[in-house]
Amino acid sequence: PSTPLPPPQNQVFGEIALLEETTRTASATAFEPSLVLSITMEKFRSLTQVFPEFTDIMEPLLRERTSNTLKTFPMFSDLAKETRDLVGEMLQFNSFPKGMNVMTDGMKDDGLHLLIDGQVEVTKIGAEDGKTYELGVVEKGSTIGELSLLAGINRTATLTALEPCRTLSMSQVNCRALFSVAPELMDKMVDLGRERRQKTVEAMGEANANIPRIDETKESKLRL
Repeated sequence: PSTPLPPPQNQVFGEIALLEETTRTASATAFEPSLVLSITMEKFRSLTQVFPEFTDIMEPLLRERTSNTLKTFPMFSDLAKETRDLVGEMLQFNSFPKGMNVMTDGMKDDGLHLLIDGQVEVTKIGAEDGKTYELGVVEKGSTIGELSLLAGINRTATLTALEPCRTLSMSQVNCRALFSVAPELMDKMVDLGRERRQKTVEAMGEANANIPRIDETKESKLRL
């Protein structure tokens, strides 16, 4: 029988949960008997207090992981690696337990979310009749929060986790720089926003939806 190859040396995994203080972002399975060294969150924090430069050493690996995750999202999959790496630096991993709101209708815009895992239910209260409308379920691989960004308004719907969810989140400050780093995303984002606005209007009516039309003028794009 052939001699099995030794396991890869010096490979690190599990760093995202420690650096971002979130839930695990992937599963790792041993294909053969393996020996690993592990460190708990508590000891990791102690390590970074004694040796703070360690987080700087780990940052390039975190950026690489984030960039690779972006490739799974249609919105970002066509970006050049250099651009994707820059966008990845603007994002951080977050987790939401079942039943928690990822965003709430009418609340201040806090940026974009990219749904890595899980499902979220979309609901909205009618501006005229006060009824709650169920607008559907958003699946993993989706970009959410673009309507508020494009229209310059508060959140336009409530998104609630139907199961434990993980996201890559971009702060409002970083959203302002997004189209400078990756201007090719502008048209994709506008198309997505217009499509979602139209579906909301069809389900609720124009007055109930109360979402401004997405402005595609050159001046609007320059503002973004």
